[in-house]
Amino acid sequence: MGLIQTNNNEKYLTIIVKSQTSQKKELIFVRLQSTESIENALFLYKSETSTFSSELVDRIRSLLSREQSIPFITLSTSSINISDSDFERNLLQFIKILTEQYIDKQENVRKELENKRVYLLDFQQTEFNQNRKLNEKFQLIQKQFQTLTQQYQQEYSRRKRLSSHVNDLLSVLEQSTPVLSDAEIRIEKQLDTYKIQINCLKNNIQNVQQFILSNQNQELFDNLSMENFQNVVQTHRNHIDQIRKQIQSVQTNT
Repeated sequence: MGLIQTNNNEKYLTIIVKSQTSQKKELIFVRLQSTESIENALFLYKSETSTFSSELVDRIRSLLSREQSIPFITLSTSSINISDSDFERNLLQFIKILTEQYIDKQENVRKELENKRVYLLDFQQTEFNQNRKLNEKFQLIQKQFQTLTQQYQQEYSRRKRLSSHVNDLLSVLEQSTPVLSDAEIRIEKQLDTYKIQINCLKNNIQNVQQFILSNQNQELFDNLSMENFQNVVQTHRNHIDQIRKQIQSVQTNT
């Protein structure tokens, strides 16, 4: 709703009406008898319980700023004043349209707020569920960490006890293992030497015995050579007996 002044300085009350059938907007002009200044010609109809969007204001301003030569801006009664009944009817229709638009806008705003409220609730519920899952996972990880820590401490204690026990056993073995003296080491070396000599003598005796067995049936045998041979064998036997006695004496002393 607003005021417009034509080129001949006539003033009109301008009302935008939206058709209920075709949903098209129409511009209605009501002639005024006032001769006040047109400086503040454009104004908006306001009430304590209703407001209008900037879209409607811009639409009114755009229509009021058009020239009268534009086809859809016409004066239905350019020279005849509108009757009070027509003015009242047009005004009521205009108020009805504005009220319906206001109600529609309020309903749209309410739906939008409801959708946002539902979205916010869903978001809060989702966030709550995610936080709960994260807390559960954190508690599970914390329990697993505590369990692993306990197992590590138990294994560490077990290995420490085992290491201490092994060290004790090694200490006992070291204490119970006899240490050979230098004299015992020399005797052991002599025994090894005697063993080698004995083995050599045994081999020689076996060779001699084989030689005797192979030649005992010979008729021609040199008696002198045999005596010499027997002497050599007896000498070796005596030497072997002495070595045996020495070995026995060493074994009894150790």
